[in-house]
Amino acid sequence: MALLYVPLAILLTAAASQFKGDLFTPKDCLLLCLMLFFCVAPMQRTTAVGFDSGTTELCLFSTSEILQGQLLVGAACVCFLLGYRATRSVYRPLRLECRADETRFRKHVLIFLAVTVACAFAFVLLSGSLSDIVRPRRLKEHQSESSPLRMLFLGLVECSVVTQIFMRSQQASLASKTALFLQLLLVALLVNPLNSPRFFNVAVWLPIAFAFLGKRAVVARIYPAILIGIMLIMPLMSATTRRGTEGFANYMASDSERSVFTLSDMDVFETLVFSMGFAENGNYTSGDSTLAIILFWVPRSIWVNKPIVGGHIVGEELQLRYGAGTANLSFFPAADFFLDFGWPGVVLGSVVLGVVTSATPLPDVKHGDFSVFQLILTASIPILVRGPLGAVCGPFLAFLTAILIFVILLSKVGFRTVLRRVSDDRSSLPNTP
Repeated sequence: MALLYVPLAILLTAAASQFKGDLFTPKDCLLLCLMLFFCVAPMQRTTAVGFDSGTTELCLFSTSEILQGQLLVGAACVCFLLGYRATRSVYRPLRLECRADETRFRKHVLIFLAVTVACAFAFVLLSGSLSDIVRPRRLKEHQSESSPLRMLFLGLVECSVVTQIFMRSQQASLASKTALFLQLLLVALLVNPLNSPRFFNVAVWLPIAFAFLGKRAVVARIYPAILIGIMLIMPLMSATTRRGTEGFANYMASDSERSVFTLSDMDVFETLVFSMGFAENGNYTSGDSTLAIILFWVPRSIWVNKPIVGGHIVGEELQLRYGAGTANLSFFPAADFFLDFGWPGVVLGSVVLGVVTSATPLPDVKHGDFSVFQLILTASIPILVRGPLGAVCGPFLAFLTAILIFVILLSKVGFRTVLRRVSDDRSSLPNTP
């Protein structure tokens, strides 16, 4: 059954071989996610009648259905790339860019610390209370981790901390080191690795880790580190962030430690295969799934009948009829397009997504080869690919808005800001000064 996944694996490997340089880039992260989500993880669970574990273990799938799912992923990737490349060949968007390495302003430490403290205070207020932040997830009173306004303030904290890390060599004084230490403590308080969702942790802590690594963040080191994190740390965090020490005890008593090489909690391909059969059985959503992605920002309190994201529709079906533990399941963006209009929807939707991604002007803060946008994009790719896109793109866009606000703020205090055309997208993760 493993042969079913070989063609897509070869396609992804061929794409990765075209990348130049040793540093880990957003492209590397994207290819790694696609390989793990759609080749390695489902390969480990595939049987002659479907998948032997996960949210679809009670469903029956034929070999042709699994091959059809692989074809959809490959077609979506190719169409996305065509849209992206075609757009960049005729148009390069403008980018508002702050050159943090070209300033002589020596009070940046105080500015970054002030931004961190003020935005952290706002984050706590919007979270209800500090005690609610430190509770295990199942005991939290405010469960909306991805509230746009909260994520905006958290994004500003992230921008100030990461930029501070890369400017630390310009003022390596005791005061700057103390300020950075306090900023990191605040981040640990706001996003506690022991009680925050796993992908939330990745989105916040990965940019900070890469900022410290700088040019040591090479593919040969990052790939093994990510695999270790996926096999050992992520399953443990899945248990502990929800139930604390009780979750840890349950994890140790389970079979998890005896199947360390099995990639758990990666059901995005299984839900894709299920959704294709679900749609073909007369359940096409006729544009509602895509509309839910486009209009994710409209509150349901204003638009009561706003369409539901495709992942939730499929999740409810799996929960109701096949015993899935929750309706909040993974859902590849191209599956939304198929759920709406079948194969034409996959082709057209993926091309349009590539065009929009390529043409959208994005703000950035740069320090040498360092790029805040590149770091945040890299850390957000896993959850964006995992989906559902309509449910997870809000926090990512809030972080991008935070970058724009941060750039404007820096321009007001003496940092050099320029508006330029985006060059060929070959930049990598940062080199430390």
